[in-house]
Amino acid sequence: MKNKGIFGFIPARMAASRFPGKPLHNILGKPMLEHCFERAKLYQSWSHLAIATCDEKIKHFANLKNYEVIMTSKLHTRALDRVAEAAHICGQAIDEEDIVVCVQGDEPLLGPDIIEMIVEPLLADDSVSGTLLAVPIIDEEIFLNPDTVKLVHNKSGDVLYTSRSPIPYAYSFTES
Repeated sequence: MKNKGIFGFIPARMAASRFPGKPLHNILGKPMLEHCFERAKLYQSWSHLAIATCDEKIKHFANLKNYEVIMTSKLHTRALDRVAEAAHICGQAIDEEDIVVCVQGDEPLLGPDIIEMIVEPLLADDSVSGTLLAVPIIDEEIFLNPDTVKLVHNKSGDVLYTSRSPIPYAYSFTES
C-alpha cells in the first residue's frame, strides 16, 4: 500500500456574494489570498498545493507570486465543487486513498497546526472519509452572524446539519 498523498486546494473567486473581491482584499499590505497561501505552505506534508479559481485577476496574482493556480469553471456555487474540479484536473495522479484538503481562501490565520489536526484523522483511520474544522460558538454576535456557518453534530462528531442561520432557527410564517 502506498503512502497517502495530501493535496491542498485554496478555492478563491472575486464574485463572492457577501464580499466581492475578497481574495485580493488588502490585509496589512498583502492580499488575503497571499496570507492564506503563505500560511498553508507552512504545512510540511503537502504533496501538492494550488489555488483553484475561475478569475483571471486571481490567476494573474498567483502567477506573479509563483503560486500554482488551476483554472476552474465559473459555474461553481460552492468552494468544495471548485476544489473537486481542481483535484480532477490538477495534473497530479490523485488516487482514492489520497487526501484532498479544501483550504478556505478567506482564513488568513489558518496555520499548519490546524491543517495537521484536520488531516490526522484521515491518516490514522481509513474508515474516516472526511473531516471539518469547527469550534464552539460562545458569542451571541457570532451565533447571529450569517457569515458564520453553524453546525450540529452527534456524539460521535458526525455532522448532521449546517446553516448560516442560528440553529435552532424559528421561521416566521405570515398569511398572504
